[in-house]
Amino acid sequence: MAQHLGLEQLATLAEAAGAFLGPVKSAKFVVDEERGDSVLVGSAPRLLERLELGATGRLLAEAVQAQHAAHGVATGTLLCLAGAWSRAAQECLQLGVPVSALVALMNEGLGACLDAVDALRLPVRLSCRHMRGPRPLPAAHAPVAWVPGLPWSDRGLDSGSREPPVPCAPRTDVGAREGTALAHSRHFRGSQGPHPGSAAPSTQGCHDLGQLVGALSRGDPGSMWLAGTALWLLDQSESLQPGSCPGPPTLDLTRVLTCHLPGPPEAASYVCPGYATVLPAAQAPLVSALQGRPLRAVLLEGDLTESYRHPGLHPPASRMCTVLGGGPGPEEEEEEAAWAERVLGVLGGLQVHLVLVQGRVCPGLREVCAAAGQLVLDSVPRDALWALAEATGAQPVAYAWQLSELCVGAGVCLAVLGEGVRGLIVSVGVNGVRLVTAVLTCPAEALMQAREDRFWASARRLQQALGERSVFPGGGAVELLCLSQLQALAEMPPDPPARRPGLQLHAPAVLGGLARGWHSFLAAALSRRSPFPSELEAATRVQRLLQAAVSSGAPDAYILRECRTPHVYDLVTPKLEAWRRALDLVLLVLQTDAEVVVGTAHVRATQGAQAQVLL
Repeated sequence: MAQHLGLEQLATLAEAAGAFLGPVKSAKFVVDEERGDSVLVGSAPRLLERLELGATGRLLAEAVQAQHAAHGVATGTLLCLAGAWSRAAQECLQLGVPVSALVALMNEGLGACLDAVDALRLPVRLSCRHMRGPRPLPAAHAPVAWVPGLPWSDRGLDSGSREPPVPCAPRTDVGAREGTALAHSRHFRGSQGPHPGSAAPSTQGCHDLGQLVGALSRGDPGSMWLAGTALWLLDQSESLQPGSCPGPPTLDLTRVLTCHLPGPPEAASYVCPGYATVLPAAQAPLVSALQGRPLRAVLLEGDLTESYRHPGLHPPASRMCTVLGGGPGPEEEEEEAAWAERVLGVLGGLQVHLVLVQGRVCPGLREVCAAAGQLVLDSVPRDALWALAEATGAQPVAYAWQLSELCVGAGVCLAVLGEGVRGLIVSVGVNGVRLVTAVLTCPAEALMQAREDRFWASARRLQQALGERSVFPGGGAVELLCLSQLQALAEMPPDPPARRPGLQLHAPAVLGGLARGWHSFLAAALSRRSPFPSELEAATRVQRLLQAAVSSGAPDAYILRECRTPHVYDLVTPKLEAWRRALDLVLLVLQTDAEVVVGTAHVRATQGAQAQVLL
């Protein structure tokens, strides 16, 4: 409808979501015509933050950012469904459906879907025996590299092996018996049958970490394997802690860091215990002299500079004028050199080999420390400082003058993991440290941000699956049940007690539009994968699967029965929240459009029905 410009804009913006839907994502270049530069983006949040958006676009960006901040996944789902349901709302308005009826019935339809899909939850039953055993922590700082072509199996944590979990490969999915499968979450693929030699599948939930890691991989097994390895290493460290109690595994992402290494292929990425960083090649002799020895280390929060003051303290006005006025003068340079000598004296008196600083480090101090055989690392994340403090007994301080023997941590190890175009990759760790670093490699530096985003998305999926202890069957099974549920709702007899008078007249149109949103969502996902080159063929396939589920008489039981061999899982809360946010956004834009078209007086009369619309 021409007057509802907000809905039109929302549908147009969402058209780009297909590129970021499911495991087969296509990166996009965003070109700045004024500056003449461009940036490569690989996710919905990255795309929207680079675009110049109007009022509707900003609402969409806020919804996507809220989803990303809360869950880190399902932003493509939100964007795609928002566009599909915007088009459905426009169609209903063209048919003369009142805004109040449209809001009430769309909320009713989504609420029915949320209730129906709860029957598809599968429990995640990973107990301590799947994670802990008599195995010691792997050798400190030994990189655990992903070997391309390694068969995905469920060996590892549950078999007594010292190797990290290896995910099970997704195999088949809904409709596999008819020759086609929905592979990964919200995506179809051609049926290849069960993996030779695989264990018998089950719909009773997930009992193995390797199976869970593989089922959540979404076409990116490398990133998910890194997340699973991080979980395994952290659990091994936890088991070494005094008084540790076995329990369901959890992934604490505050103890997971990343380190970028451009140049090598993605398959060269690995996870190592401790804190890993890149050092200039010029520091190679110093690193070589320190590695392999038990080191004494100190930890400093803030900057290690002569002018640094804790945020709670205000520097002298003269010092502020010096900083604002430009570079240091001769007097300041002399003061800085004298200060560096005093700090070096403190470190030497404590026999410190390694200094880890959260902020910046004075270049002059770094040089004199290197000459004295002391390595200074700057820009160390706060989480790394506290994890190392926990493992070594060191006490982080704000100033070098606060250092004493009680602040020094012992038994720290420094190791060289490899070399890259930027310098040496080194790790700092100690036995039992509950901290790991994922060293992410990528042949093109322009793709490094997308590489890191993919890793964190995998880690968030694993974290939330373990936290909720339940998953959905993937591959479009949940969306297929929603389609069947909406079809049943649309065919309900006139004016049932559960529906307010007058709504039944518009129920087929509104609920049908909501269902078409699911239908186009699945068709868009299917059309991006062989053997369905066109969206028309994909839509035909979705319709056939829907008819089979409805004709069974019990769609939920039919879908669970067909999903006996998927080993493809979806998260529960992120998926449902993406649905809610998508519909809330559409109805908010609809309300805004209606106020412009018919005025606020008419819309105010319908706000009772719209009170549940939240963004």
